[in-house]
Amino acid sequence: LKMLLMCLLAGSGFRVATAAELLPRLRRPVGLAFTQNHQRLLVANSRGQSLSLIDIAQQKTIAEESSGGVLSDLQPLDDGGWMLATDESNHQLLLLSVKNDQVQVQQRVLVSPYPVRVVVDQQQEFCYVTSLWSKRVTRLRLNKTADSWQATVRQAIDMPFTPRELLVLPGESRLVVADSFGGNLALLDTATPATGRLRLLGVRQFPGHNVRGLGLSANGKMLLV
Repeated sequence: LKMLLMCLLAGSGFRVATAAELLPRLRRPVGLAFTQNHQRLLVANSRGQSLSLIDIAQQKTIAEESSGGVLSDLQPLDDGGWMLATDESNHQLLLLSVKNDQVQVQQRVLVSPYPVRVVVDQQQEFCYVTSLWSKRVTRLRLNKTADSWQATVRQAIDMPFTPRELLVLPGESRLVVADSFGGNLALLDTATPATGRLRLLGVRQFPGHNVRGLGLSANGKMLLV
């Protein structure tokens, strides 16, 4: 078995980081996002409470920055020079800048307690955050200036279950939110950007639990769970 594992590692081309490059501690990665030109990969670490920046070509970690809290999700903005991350322990949405191989927290926005997921609409005007134990979905307005981003909370809506995964549907007027533990899918109306109001249209039950992924079929007409 040891010989088989060694052969697999050698054949895969993966490079194992040395002790000098990575301090030995539990990190538990929970989110991945490519930066500009896909030359770097940013990793959000939950237990490590850090953000690791990986050089794809060299296959090694070139930077690691403290996040100051337990991260639960990571999503890119624009061309990958900016990121959104959820800080579950400090109940915040983080706006991160990635420039010159440095990761910096530029803004911390308080959201409903225990945020676990964030998604951005196609126009990058709004983002939505699910908060697990407070059972809420928060909508934030995103504003881009010449060289930075800013986020502002517009509304938080109570949910009838503990939400986790969420997906913006084509047309961007509907948001699907999945129950983290039970078989429930909620549909939210997001068609009033001027007021920022969210409206719960209904909840559909299905025989499932522990939903950890939502997607769309190629034609955009079927929800994949």
